[in-house]
Amino acid sequence: MIGLVKLDACSSEVAVLRVTLDEQEVVMMEKQEEADKVLEVLQKENAVVSFERSSVAEDERNVRKIEAEIAETARECEAEVKLAEPAIVQAEAALNTLDKKNLTELKSFGTPPPGVELVTQAVLVLFARGRIPRDRSWKACRAMMGKADTFLSNLKTFDKENIKPETIEAILPYLKDPSFHPEKMRAKSSAAAGLCAWVINIHKFHKVYSDVKPKLDKLAMTRKQLAEEQGLVKLDACSSEVAVLRVTLDEQEIVMMEKKEEADKVLEVLQKENAVVSFERSSVSEDERNVRKIEAEIAETARECEAEVKLAEPAIVQAEAALNTLDKKNLTELKSFGTPPPGVELVTQAVLVLFARGRIPRDRSWKACRAMMGKADTFLSNLKTFDKENIKPETIEAILPYLKDPSFHPEKMRAKSSAAAGLCAWVINIHKFHKVYSDVKPKLDKLAMTRKQLAEEQVSTLICLMYLHYDCIWQRYNKFIASLSGFGGN
Repeated sequence: MIGLVKLDACSSEVAVLRVTLDEQEVVMMEKQEEADKVLEVLQKENAVVSFERSSVAEDERNVRKIEAEIAETARECEAEVKLAEPAIVQAEAALNTLDKKNLTELKSFGTPPPGVELVTQAVLVLFARGRIPRDRSWKACRAMMGKADTFLSNLKTFDKENIKPETIEAILPYLKDPSFHPEKMRAKSSAAAGLCAWVINIHKFHKVYSDVKPKLDKLAMTRKQLAEEQGLVKLDACSSEVAVLRVTLDEQEIVMMEKKEEADKVLEVLQKENAVVSFERSSVSEDERNVRKIEAEIAETARECEAEVKLAEPAIVQAEAALNTLDKKNLTELKSFGTPPPGVELVTQAVLVLFARGRIPRDRSWKACRAMMGKADTFLSNLKTFDKENIKPETIEAILPYLKDPSFHPEKMRAKSSAAAGLCAWVINIHKFHKVYSDVKPKLDKLAMTRKQLAEEQVSTLICLMYLHYDCIWQRYNKFIASLSGFGGN
């Protein structure tokens, strides 16, 4: 739609300029010498603007090239950084085992059990940020731990992206020590076990991140270069040049020749120009047709998506209805079971798998299921806001055995637990929704891609229209003044 508005504006400009020149035929210059001077000035200005336009085009190419490099590097970085995510998750899990009680217990050792001091020394080296401490005694390690809350905060905010090579080299002997293992530490100190796992996973993260770091640096440098190469702003400079030239023409109209014969010749030139403008407009029309074609594709794909998404609505309605049967009372009753009735644990295990978002839990015990349910209000909120559009294939594969179990049916659950019946119906309908949505997802992706293509086509049309506007005005100025320069003998 923006392209059509711009095209209409361009046509209006053409019409206004034509009328203006027709009206001013009666005031053409009498002096050939003055016309020659005007021509000389405008030709010089023409050369300057032509150079500016070529410079703008070159800058645009540079910008497009840099943007492509940024996109490619960003994709590579994203893929490689994902390899470090498991180490971060495990490091955070290790920190979650630490609390004020077990850290205070660790610090209270007069002489730590064998191996425990190695763990705290490794943390001491990491915290030194490259300045490898000579004093790694138990006294120095206890001083580092200080207040438990502060020490735990320092672990959580540790700058893992900027570990120096000498620090890594200094902790390698600890990592290679046979006793440096969380399980071996657990019997001696739960805090030492957590710190041991944290050090190991920080080292794993560093190994991956140190490989991707040069690419991240290149990405930052390329983005900086892009900011410096924003030559597109020179398009505005071209528009300014056009405006200046129009003012110049207005100012110099008072010295144009009065001879009607010369004015008739100028009119003839303008009529020929009309044919050129018509040709240029046909080029813009081709861009308009492309835009219309893409708009039609978007409308068709949107209709298909809407029709298929409607097929999933019954499953959503039934899943919501199932959740409406749950409340604080029956969820608390479900959670209170010491040993759940047969089949009930299967239902909660299926919910546990769905909530894991692709990281299929090994521990699906009744204790783990009760922990998942936590507070009834929070659990119910999590069910209602569950991200049903982004369920991973491995999650679906993991819940299929539950769905195929003969006892996995709301009516069979109802006599055992009303909450289990509601959760059972919710799982079944979430699975039904996924089956429909996974079919329509490629069309939704195609719809997004086509909308992006439409935006690019509209930008291309705008640039074409700008140059059309620019060229129309320039052709008129040049041919108009050139026609005057040929009348020196009259």
